[in-house]
Amino acid sequence: MPLAIYLARTDVVVEFGWDWRCGVPSFKALLPIGVGRGYAGDIFCLDLARDPAEYASLSSEELAGEITIGSKPRPICAIRLNGVPIVFDHGDPLVIGRIPVESGVLAERAHRIRRDDGLRDRILDAVDLSRDRFEDPEHREQQLYSGGFFSDRDMTALERFHQVAPEMKLHVARTFDDTRLRYLAQRLIYEDWPAVLPSEIRRRFDAELLDRHLALSECRWTTLSAAIAEIDKLLPGADDRGRAILLEYRAYLMRYPLSEDAA
Repeated sequence: MPLAIYLARTDVVVEFGWDWRCGVPSFKALLPIGVGRGYAGDIFCLDLARDPAEYASLSSEELAGEITIGSKPRPICAIRLNGVPIVFDHGDPLVIGRIPVESGVLAERAHRIRRDDGLRDRILDAVDLSRDRFEDPEHREQQLYSGGFFSDRDMTALERFHQVAPEMKLHVARTFDDTRLRYLAQRLIYEDWPAVLPSEIRRRFDAELLDRHLALSECRWTTLSAAIAEIDKLLPGADDRGRAILLEYRAYLMRYPLSEDAA
């Protein structure tokens, strides 16, 4: 049975994943709400680890802030059909005892959500609102899903790029029609085979990455100033060995020019 049909017909499912923050497997009991209106590849669900009383009365605008983006756990999340998700039936022996919520509580929460006729529509409205808030991605690494599919010609060239020797990869990269692929191919060469790149390309990537690391504004990646601030938070609770490691790393980061506040 196709996964989309299975999810549409099932009340509670368990999604297996990996908690990268803690380095352990995770099992989430989810109640499928419906297919995303703008993209049929997402099935939006409610995480039954959260009590519906916390969000059931929220408006669509307020619910938009309860959608999982990145690593923060929130009650509204998506199962991405093209992401090869691992999903089990709630009663599957493989997941029994692995969900940190009692079966009776799960059943009560699922029943309460199903009785709320307006909640589903408000959640799907919230999904549309959250997508409208996204700005066009600034960096090439963020643009894989914003510029359409690659052409058949570029897909053929992409296969050749991976097959040829390192010293030929830049030549193949320059044949891509899609600017995203040209950039990402050069970035891959820069990371893995920098010696085959002309010096001007290496200097361009050096400057670009340093500029990102030295950014003082809030970013989606870890900047030097953010890393130093995090080290300063960890130092008071560190043991002698941990403190030595943190101080060594802090000294390494402080070699780069930072603002007086970051220092």
